[in-house]
Amino acid sequence: MSAKIRTFTVFTVVLVLLLIPGRAGAQDLPLPSADWQTVETEHFSVHYPSELSGWALPMCARLEAVYDAVSALVGNAPRQRITVIVDDPLNTSNGSAWPGPAIFLWPTPPGPRSMIGENRGWSEILTVHEYAHIAHFTRPSRNPLTRLLLKLLPIPVDPILLNAPRWLLEGYATYIEGRLTGGGRPHGTWRPAVLRQWALEGQLPTYEELNSSSEMYGGSMAYLAGSAFVEWLVDKKGEESLPHLWRRMTARKKRSFNESFAGVFGGPPSELYGRFAAELTGRALAVEEELSVQGIEEGEPVQRLDWLTGDPAISPDGERIAVVLRARDQPSRLVVWNWQEEPVSEKELKARQRAMDRDPDDVPAIEWRPREKKPIATLYPTGGRAYSKPRFMPDGKQLLVVRPEALADGRIRPDLFLWNYETGAVDRITRRGAIHEADPSPDGRTAVGIQCLGGSCDIVRIDLETGTVTTIRRSSPDRAFNRPRFSPDGEQILASYQEGAIWKLVVMNSDGSGMHAVGPDDGASRFDAEFVPDGSSIVCVSTRGGIPNLELLDPAGGTIR
Repeated sequence: MSAKIRTFTVFTVVLVLLLIPGRAGAQDLPLPSADWQTVETEHFSVHYPSELSGWALPMCARLEAVYDAVSALVGNAPRQRITVIVDDPLNTSNGSAWPGPAIFLWPTPPGPRSMIGENRGWSEILTVHEYAHIAHFTRPSRNPLTRLLLKLLPIPVDPILLNAPRWLLEGYATYIEGRLTGGGRPHGTWRPAVLRQWALEGQLPTYEELNSSSEMYGGSMAYLAGSAFVEWLVDKKGEESLPHLWRRMTARKKRSFNESFAGVFGGPPSELYGRFAAELTGRALAVEEELSVQGIEEGEPVQRLDWLTGDPAISPDGERIAVVLRARDQPSRLVVWNWQEEPVSEKELKARQRAMDRDPDDVPAIEWRPREKKPIATLYPTGGRAYSKPRFMPDGKQLLVVRPEALADGRIRPDLFLWNYETGAVDRITRRGAIHEADPSPDGRTAVGIQCLGGSCDIVRIDLETGTVTTIRRSSPDRAFNRPRFSPDGEQILASYQEGAIWKLVVMNSDGSGMHAVGPDDGASRFDAEFVPDGSSIVCVSTRGGIPNLELLDPAGGTIR
């Protein structure tokens, strides 16, 4: 990496963005008011606000190693210099690659529940994945007419990008991500968990839906099923089959994608994907049979939902549930339910009886799913910004919730609010806090939370009266904290901590001192943990066995069940 660091003209950044076709929107534009800096390496020009230097500079130091490893595996390197823009517009984990070529990196690290949360370091997996796109789709065409026509276009366009389906572009970059980092989705537990469950339910996407569909996780299937399909193809035809496909797609002889694919793999992609899905379903059924023999506890359904949800929060007396409900075409909402199953109303009983009186030979429907719960209270979005991460206060009448807020410069940062579900009042606690979640202390005066700024996620203490945020345990860009919880007596804090590709449980004093790991050192990730009410045990999610499951852990002896 060159030691050259200088102030960067924001006009140049904006010009690069305006030349990129199909950019997502105004949030992608860098902030003109930021103090932009530039680092130039042999193949990259990296531009970042000075406030992100703690994340950007270590990333820059590894960029050329990423360039060499990815280029060698893909079999191509772009001839142009690559523009990299590091910015944090939405305080979320993301990245993108564009013709130009240009790469955008958002430094906020993902948590363990994310499908990209199992990594040795967020900057590594992010740069490998996005540069894999660049190395892949910048392979030049060997057809003279195609090269001429592409040069005449007013915007940069690459031949593979024009012809490859989305599942292949994202699936291949995800495949590279796993090959070179030993982590990410190909080596994580979320990809097999999602694919196995979808296979068992007969809901795997068809080939036509593989690029994207309106179903839950439909947009993510290009990464999940796409990368698994790429691995399956490589297993059948060998590592060299992928470069052969790229060479056929950029050959002097014009071919469609299906022609290029069939010439390497011996059949059209839709046909081979069907075989892949059938084999995946067979393996899923075998695993289900094995688990049923072991007598694994599946739990009792509380409510069946048609879309995504969030972690449920339980009131201190165990009588209430607060949960985020999301829908395909509606804003998210936060609801509070009774824990008990909804009773059959007198009106419904009478309707059933009338139906049987009219047709005694009819067969009443069985109760095949829990009865739909009726919300006691509902918190709708404010200004289109939805609330999430509910945690009951000790009084059981109020909840700490998080809502994204727009700053004056257009960036988004989540803040902490207090919702009284009995009165409907919502009071703001923090401002510009970047608080991703928080757990109240047993006395209700403070909360312990996660604050993500500058590419790091620290543990902070929040005064619920004044909104003052104090850092009690700092992290680093590659060592994030996640989901802190107070012990029942308020003397300790339990959290997840990232070490390489593993998430471990740690316990510390309430002031952040004395941090130590709990649980066995068996290579499994453990996260989303909480003390049981008497403080004697910890319940957590564990990846031991390759699929996320619940575990009960003894913090003193380290034994698990």
